[in-house]
Formats: sequence, structure tokens, C-alpha cells
Amino acid sequence: MTNLSNGRAPDKRVLGLFAFVLIAGIASIPWQMKQWKATSDARRQRQAYEKHLTALTSQNAEAKDIEASLVDPGVTIETRMEAARFFLSHGNSKRAAQLLQELSISARKDPALGKDEAFHGGIASLYERIGWQDKAMEHARIALRIAPDSVSSILRVAFLEALLGWQKTCQANVTRAKKLEPNSAEPYLASALVHEQVGNVKAAEQDLQKADSLRPNDWRIHLLLGRNRIAQLRYDDAIATFDKAAALAPTESSITSAKLEAILRKYTARSDQRKELLKVAEDVAKFYLEQAPDSPDAQFQMGRIYQFMGRDADAVKIYAGVYKKSPDTGQLRIQYASLLNRSGKRAEGSRIMDEATRELAIGEEYMKLVTTAGQDMPNADAHKAVARHCMQHGRIPRAILEWQHVLTLLPGDKEAIAGIAKAYKVRGDIPVSVN
Repeated sequence: MTNLSNGRAPDKRVLGLFAFVLIAGIASIPWQMKQWKATSDARRQRQAYEKHLTALTSQNAEAKDIEASLVDPGVTIETRMEAARFFLSHGNSKRAAQLLQELSISARKDPALGKDEAFHGGIASLYERIGWQDKAMEHARIALRIAPDSVSSILRVAFLEALLGWQKTCQANVTRAKKLEPNSAEPYLASALVHEQVGNVKAAEQDLQKADSLRPNDWRIHLLLGRNRIAQLRYDDAIATFDKAAALAPTESSITSAKLEAILRKYTARSDQRKELLKVAEDVAKFYLEQAPDSPDAQFQMGRIYQFMGRDADAVKIYAGVYKKSPDTGQLRIQYASLLNRSGKRAEGSRIMDEATRELAIGEEYMKLVTTAGQDMPNADAHKAVARHCMQHGRIPRAILEWQHVLTLLPGDKEAIAGIAKAYKVRGDIPVSVN
């Protein structure tokens, strides 16, 4: 071998140095890849944060414009409804609730508006989104009285009944809707919800598949199907279903959240592929955080990943932040307490575990009372028991609904009237007559 520049054999020291550099470079590739990945992740997080700040600035400006439009004496009902939707979609449920209550009062004063099915149906849906089931049911029932054969109005009431556990009345409405519109997906979606509440996940899946056949390419139906398959412990099928949903709605964070749950459940259930599954879960969790940086659930899920990785300090840091602003997130209390106990902070861990135990007991009691009342709608005492429990534990909308149902069974019942008045006051409703 000769040196091309001067014809001499290459210096052995040069060759040795070249070999050293080559070997060292190859040896450093994993480190370089790790650094590149860390830099890439940091850049993605910074871009997501900057995008979030830009969106917030834009939202604040838009909110000011909307508030200014609401001061106009000639503001229309449609403008006020759109304003309520805006505030609701941007997390200001308190302002949305104020606007919705003003709209409810307008409907009482305006005979034409009071007879508008679309108005009552729309405001019912918005009330349901902020968690005011009592107001949602009130307007849903008005819409149904206005148009008793409207399938959308029938199913709006049925969905609320299903969420409340009022299964018999819900099933009657679902059956009626199927007869009126046998080729509509909505009755099957409502029926699936009823089946899932009683634990019949196979029957629920059949209803969801029927709904999918009637309304294909709806990501919401794929999302429901995926969750149903998680309940059946069919994690691979669930993940594949979520992937179909994500292809239809790539920016929808609820799909990412559900897929992550399926992956983590598969991870805990499988003794093999654990390392690979955890890596996939980490990537999905990071994407979830990019989609929803302010979501307590997205942050909590990242903490779970770190806990599975053995990065307890990182997990504790995340759990502490989520606990401070949203302590009821998922299984946060149990996971956080277990790590605190493991790190020697037993007093704090025990306190948080006691909280978790109390919340679990309250939830079990609530489900027991709700199930009893839902299966015996004419039993005023059963509904009073639910109302008292809900009032005691801050479930104000449900307490109001139960007291209202008691009044249909026992008109003029003093406890029910007083209970509704107290609930309105606690919630901060715009004052109206309880009767």
C-alpha cells in the first residue's frame, strides 16, 4: 500500500490514530443517539410549549372580543350560545355556566324560544358538558315534550338516563328510537352504554359494531369500541382500533390517552415484551403530553411510565404537581402514596393513602345507592338517600336531580324543596323559583 500524495507507505502511527478515531466514533454512537434523542425531545417539548403560549394569547384576545360583543343590547341568542361554547371549549366552565343560565331564563320569558326544540336540545348538550346534569335533563325533557317523535330528543334523554343509571326508562327510550329510525347509529350507541353499565360488554360490542356499520369512519365509535375491548382484556384489538380512530382524528388527545391505557395494561399483563412495550408507551405518553400539555391525566400517565422504568424521583415530582392541582386524577393517590412510602416519607404517604381509601369507600357507597334507586324509580326513600349522599359529598347536580325526582313522587315534599334550594345556593345558581 502506498501513499498517493508522495508514494511513501503510510505512517503506522497515522493508521493507529485513524483506527482509534474510527473505533471511538463507533463506540460513541449509542451515546450520540441518546443525546440526539434527548435534544430532539427537548425541541419537541419547547415547540409544543411555544405553540401552547401562542394559542393562549390568541384565546385571551378572542375572549375579550366575545365579552365585548355580549355587552351589546342587541346581542342575539345565537351569539350568546356561541360564547358559551367558546368558554366551555377553553376550560372556563364557570363563565359558560353563567351564560347558559341567562339563556335558560330567556327561554322562560320568550314564548317562541321556549318552544324551540333545537334551542333546548343545544343548551342541554352544553349543560351536560359542564357537568350540570340537572339542567341538561330539564332542557332535554322540554325538547322531547316539544317534539315527542324526534329521535335526537329521545336519545338525548336516554343518554342522560343511562349516565344516571336509570336503566329501565333509558332502555324504553332506546327501543322507541330504534323503531323510529332503525338505520340510525345513535340508538345502538345508547344501547351499548346501557349494556356496559350492567357489565355486558359483549352485547355492548355488538351494538357498537352495528353503529359502526351504519356510520363508518366515525372516530368516536372506534374510540368506544377500543375502550370496550380493553374491558374485555383484548389489548391488541383495542390498540388496533385506536390506531384506526387516530387515522381519522390525528389530533384528538382522548384517542392517545385510551391507546396509552391499553398499552400499559398489556405491559402489566404480559411477562414477555415488557421492555419493548414500555418504550412504545413512553413514546405515546410524550405525544399525549404534546397534544394536551395542561392535562393532569397526560402528566399523570408520564409519571406512571417513569415509575415503571424505576425512575421513582421523576415520577414523584410529576405526581406531586398533579396532586396539587388535580388530586382526583385516575389512580394518582394510590401510586403517589406507594412511592412516598417506598422513599421513606411514610407520614405523607399514609395520609394520601388514607385519602384514597376514603374516596374509594365513598365511591362504592355512591354506586350502591345509585344502583338501588335506578332499579326502583318509584321508591322516594331510595332517591332521597342518593340526594343526601350527593349533597354531603359535593355531587350537587346529581343531588338536585334526585330531589326533583322525589318531588314527582311526593309533590310538595318539604325536604326535597329545601334540598334543591340549598343545592342551588351552594352551586351559585342565578336565583329562580325552586317550584
